[in-house]
Amino acid sequence: MERAHHRHLLIVGVLLFVYSLAGWYFWSVEKATYDPTYGFPIVNGGDSESYAFLAGNMLENGVFSSSKEAPFVAEMFRSPGYPAFLVPFLFAFDSFIPVVFVQVILVILSALLVYAIGRSLYSEKIALGTALVFALNPAIIFYTFTILSDILFLFLFLAAIYLLFFRTHTSPYSTYLSIALGALILGYAILVRPAGLYSVWIILPFIVLWYASKTGIKKALVCALVFGIFSLSALVPWYLRNYSHSGSAALSSIGPYTLLFYNVAGFLGSKEGRGADDMKEEIREAEFPQVTRDDLQSGRYTKEINHVAARYIQEDPVNYALYHSLGSINFFLASSFKDVSNESAQFRGLLLSTSFLGEDQVSLRERLNTGLLKGAFSIVMLEPLFSLERLWWLLVSLFAGMAPLLFWRNKDSRLVMLFFFFLVGYFALIFGPVSYPRYRIASEPFLLLLAAGTLSVMIPYVRQKFSGTFSRT
Repeated sequence: MERAHHRHLLIVGVLLFVYSLAGWYFWSVEKATYDPTYGFPIVNGGDSESYAFLAGNMLENGVFSSSKEAPFVAEMFRSPGYPAFLVPFLFAFDSFIPVVFVQVILVILSALLVYAIGRSLYSEKIALGTALVFALNPAIIFYTFTILSDILFLFLFLAAIYLLFFRTHTSPYSTYLSIALGALILGYAILVRPAGLYSVWIILPFIVLWYASKTGIKKALVCALVFGIFSLSALVPWYLRNYSHSGSAALSSIGPYTLLFYNVAGFLGSKEGRGADDMKEEIREAEFPQVTRDDLQSGRYTKEINHVAARYIQEDPVNYALYHSLGSINFFLASSFKDVSNESAQFRGLLLSTSFLGEDQVSLRERLNTGLLKGAFSIVMLEPLFSLERLWWLLVSLFAGMAPLLFWRNKDSRLVMLFFFFLVGYFALIFGPVSYPRYRIASEPFLLLLAAGTLSVMIPYVRQKFSGTFSRT
């Protein structure tokens, strides 16, 4: 116990030091990265400004709407979890800067949860290494200092998994209480990022399997019932709200909109050799000629959008499935360093002045079209830092994929490895062709814990082999 306490202090100390330096850098050096009106930590353009505006509207007008004035149209595209998280800071400080301090704390708590899970599965050292590697990811560091939902969702989802599966229980009451709390937290996590919605259907059967081996099938089914009731209790009110405003029983309109105007548009564009943006506009003009982009995101056209997307996919389901699956490769191999450099003006300029980045914009698809080996070589030469990180993620992914096989004979560990494997696979497939490093963040604890499992098997094996070799010589 004392050793674990020292590990906790080490994790907290290292992360406070690194994140303090990173916070100073982003606040004082990367000023051009942030919105000129809001300033740090609102990133220029996109979701960050939208979250800030929604939080301001909730505080000032008591509405969840992107409308700037009455009549306020109900917001359906983004869910309320993250804006609601921002409101107390805006109320108390009239600033979003305190949010980043809390997000640093959430990252540290997430690292401690990774350590706790790793410690229950492997050795102290492997758990410690996994926690630090996870929290020192460049993408996690960068998005901690932005107004974006990634860090909050990461912590909530990880905390829910810990409570549902890894918290030690002393009685049936504490078990049910932990599951109820974990389910509520998971429900809130889904309201922060709706992409987590269908993970419920992965978590639910594993709850039954997990608790059936510990308490018997009857209590396991009760645990599943408690999980279902409490997770739904967090989501049903928002479903009802959206249905009353749009006639569509959906958590958010972002899923259908992304499916049609990003995934399907990208697929059709790849078949015709055209850009996804061109195809997006062509689909909109052909299928919804009198409808604006805001209306399409409003939720009133969710059924129609789903119908159109299904029609396009059904015309060539095999190739679309292949396109979607191959798009998930980027989920595993995308460079966090590149993601940060694309967002930050100063960091990218710094890399361009070194040998770490030889060209400002490198299109991976165009380079690989020249031939796999030739294209890969040119990418490595132009982006050595990013390519090195891609190699790191390739090794992590390969090790993660090996873990369920290596632990197959151990009944308890096998279940955990399969659970983590399916969670990672779920996030990879749900984002598919629109995968970016920031979308990988929530799955990285499980991806790294899987890879750590493989290392925990390989390290003793390699040591034994080497010791045997040295003893013979």
